[in-house]
Amino acid sequence: MYGRRNASRFKSEILLWGKQKMKKILNEPVAYVDEMLEGLCAAHPEYFRRSGPHGRLISRATGAVPGKVGIVSGGGSGHLPVFTGFVGRGLLDTCAIGEVFSSPSVDQMAEAIRVANGGAGVLRLYGHYGGDNMNFDIAGEIVEMEGIETTTVRVADDVASASLEKRSKRRGVAGLLYAFKMAGAKAESMAGLQEVTQSLKRRRIRVGQWALRSHPAQCQRSGSPRLNSVTKRWKSAWVFMGSLVSAGGP
Repeated sequence: MYGRRNASRFKSEILLWGKQKMKKILNEPVAYVDEMLEGLCAAHPEYFRRSGPHGRLISRATGAVPGKVGIVSGGGSGHLPVFTGFVGRGLLDTCAIGEVFSSPSVDQMAEAIRVANGGAGVLRLYGHYGGDNMNFDIAGEIVEMEGIETTTVRVADDVASASLEKRSKRRGVAGLLYAFKMAGAKAESMAGLQEVTQSLKRRRIRVGQWALRSHPAQCQRSGSPRLNSVTKRWKSAWVFMGSLVSAGGP
């Protein structure tokens, strides 16, 4: 966190960053997600492997652990290292990857659950977004008809997306990291599915985040900002940010 003395300089840097144009090094924008996942697994085959429909699943290189609760997550690309960067021992077993800013499909999520299943059930652990909620719920129903027991925990920690009174409607952002680590550690101890699930629900992931961006999000296919006015949003964000700086942080 910037101190009070550096606050004005930080604000100037923010406004400067907001005017920068998108820079990218891509072979083909339409192939961005697939090439990214291919590169990830090629660089770290000891940790990751691809599978599932169209290769859009990233799972532990060693596969599902027999007798251990599997943990799956997923979401749109463009938010890395969530979700791919948190697959591994003591974290996620599998994650489903969608297009940029798009939820993975039901088929992808169902396959992610199957890949993560080591016979002890699977926890669906993801951020609170409409598409992810719907597709993971449907995927859970599909695999349960196949005999795979699943449970769900949704993380909702984005304070900017809903008021305190409506906190259950908040989106899930950085708080996912803590949930991945807590659930992963519990599952590695060979705890049962209900025990892993309840360990998260009891803690309720008491994390709150206010997201602050340096410039509007841009889709790799168009290279155009998704918001027309960054300066107005910066001003409103800066009022909140400045109050935190003056108070010495959250």
